Amino acid sequence: MSQRSATIASMSDSSLGRQPDEAPGASAPDKHRGHGADKPKRRVGDWASWLAAAVLLLLLPVSVACSVLLLLPLGVFWPQVYWVAALYYALGLLVFVPGIERAYWQLVFVGSRQARADEMRRLKPAWDRVAASSGRNDAHRYDLRVVEADEVNAMAAGGRQVFVTTAALGALPDETLPGLLAHELGHHVGLHPIVLAVECWWMRPVIAAQNVAAALSMFARSICEALSGVAILSFIARVVAAAFYLLAGLLYGVAQVAHALLRFAGRSTEYRADRYAAQIGFGHELAMLLQLAAEHEAGAGNGRRRSMAEVLADTHPPAHKRLKRLRRHLS
Repeated sequence: MSQRSATIASMSDSSLGRQPDEAPGASAPDKHRGHGADKPKRRVGDWASWLAAAVLLLLLPVSVACSVLLLLPLGVFWPQVYWVAALYYALGLLVFVPGIERAYWQLVFVGSRQARADEMRRLKPAWDRVAASSGRNDAHRYDLRVVEADEVNAMAAGGRQVFVTTAALGALPDETLPGLLAHELGHHVGLHPIVLAVECWWMRPVIAAQNVAAALSMFARSICEALSGVAILSFIARVVAAAFYLLAGLLYGVAQVAHALLRFAGRSTEYRADRYAAQIGFGHELAMLLQLAAEHEAGAGNGRRRSMAEVLADTHPPAHKRLKRLRRHLS
């Protein structure tokens, strides 16, 4: 779930505690456990991840064009420099090579580390339960790591990375951990972290080109002011400033539209991951967490109505909506 992929919710420690009306997973009846026919055995993605992939394919030409634009000054003196752009996109594939993947995401999640023995005594049994119920035979290939953070959170990243914060391990009871991990496995089965990683990689040239164009526009405007006494030079500087300003605006618009579409798909992946957790038999454990998250959101919101911009920028649906859908799957 979050960087950017994927968070169950951000909850204060004081809001955590077992809810009397929610049954812990350890005591859930067998009829709520998943059945083999319902469990996706292969990581083939879902409609949300494929929608995001389609958006990324449309974004790719813009990303490549921005890479070329950034290299144009060097291209005047070194025509072969455009191979650097091809190398950049090729290096993006290396992020999914197991050894490199682990090192990359350790850099992204600053403060991440291998779980200590006491932490692993809690994480491993929970992960083993999730893996056994999912019917997957690649559970041993997933890398469980801990992030030093004060936010109650868990994230699925890359190809097979699962991160849990120290706050989550410190605040959540043992019986809820399988629900947390089942949700993250649902993200991996849906290929959601892979799509997010590609998005981050391909958006960097667009954002960089937008920032450079904005800076050049400001620089040209300053030249225009300095040459105000020379009409022709001032006019040329004004035209250049306007051209870079329009380019920056165009790239900003493209980035915002792409972000809005990808955030829409991203919010849908949360429902898909919740559903997967319920399919493999850990819906009740996840419902406990979402109940806590919903209570925290209700307290933090203070009844304020959110703007449309805030809604579109959200990476996750409200916890109460997720809980409502999850309970429909459990009924």
